[in-house]
Amino acid sequence: MHHAPWFCEFTLILPLTHGHILHLDHNLREHLDSNGFLTFLLLYVITWRIWADTTIYINRFDAEDVVHKLFFLLEMAGVVGIGINSEHALDETKTEFIVSFLLTRLFMVLIIVWAVIHVKRARPWFQVYIAGVIVATLPWIATFWIDNKAVVGSLWALAISTDYVTTHGTVSRTKRLHIPYNIGHLTERFGLFTILVLGELVIAILFETNHVLVGKWRSYLISFFGLVIALGFQWIYFDIEAAKIREHALWKGSMGGFVWLLLHLPLTLGITMVAAGLGIMVYTVNHADAIHHYNTDSEEESKCGIACSHSAQIWSRWLAVVGFAVFMFCISIIGTLHKEQQGMSVTKRRMRMAVRCIFGLVALGLGAGTTHLPVVLLTGILAA
Repeated sequence: MHHAPWFCEFTLILPLTHGHILHLDHNLREHLDSNGFLTFLLLYVITWRIWADTTIYINRFDAEDVVHKLFFLLEMAGVVGIGINSEHALDETKTEFIVSFLLTRLFMVLIIVWAVIHVKRARPWFQVYIAGVIVATLPWIATFWIDNKAVVGSLWALAISTDYVTTHGTVSRTKRLHIPYNIGHLTERFGLFTILVLGELVIAILFETNHVLVGKWRSYLISFFGLVIALGFQWIYFDIEAAKIREHALWKGSMGGFVWLLLHLPLTLGITMVAAGLGIMVYTVNHADAIHHYNTDSEEESKCGIACSHSAQIWSRWLAVVGFAVFMFCISIIGTLHKEQQGMSVTKRRMRMAVRCIFGLVALGLGAGTTHLPVVLLTGILAA
């Protein structure tokens, strides 16, 4: 059982990570183009990776000594450095960003060494882990001397992918070596992260609605439908998929558990994309109505800026529908990983998964042809 002192120290990393994701969401709204989205995607994956790595370590090697307290302090300092330098991570602050990330990896390796000293049966697992870390670190080091953004981003993506492959190997070895981990605690931690991302969706909507100038009914309707979407996500993830599970995916084997963990990356990413898309929708509708109401092309239009351009409006729709579809696809796969629910036939469960996939495909279809579809109607369809 985890004790309160450890719990309080570890949970400080979670709001730091969440704050960084909020910052990434804000940067995406300021750079609504393909480069901005790819940068957002890459930095989100890096941030999620750091949080997931720390969470899984703590789940396996829970401790409350002074060394671990120092580790959490250093880890949080690294996360802060990543957050501060993320806005221009591929250009002006690239060096600072790389150093911050490598420091977090170094702290993780050092604390694992400390754990392995005391848990001898984990040493074969550590050999696989450290080999993967070394290989994944090389692309990061190489980017110190590379200025091309595309090459830097590609090398970082390669490094993170290598990290994930290493994770798969360590999960398998962890199971064979009987290193204890608390499945209930792990699902609770990933569920808490999902709750915070859902909160980001609510914040994005309410923050923009709070600045409504005129034409309130359209902004309020979009906000209402957005809250319905957030409630639907919460209902599906916590009340449906978590209810009456006979055997969780983490119990069924290393591959099922690894897939369950990994799917939380695109699942939470989809929610964040929906938050960004709906927030931009409310903003553009608000300022477009203000421009029409005041019949001016100067003051309100200058306030609107790039977020009210035609391209930005298309991006907001695309973010919302694709994020919605990604969530539906991920939750469908997650539903198939658990053992058959009590009182539910295999056919009924497969039908439910198929319906979710259909919803996801419908959302993608809306994204392919929503140029002239009113945003209120679009969000209403997603909420339905």
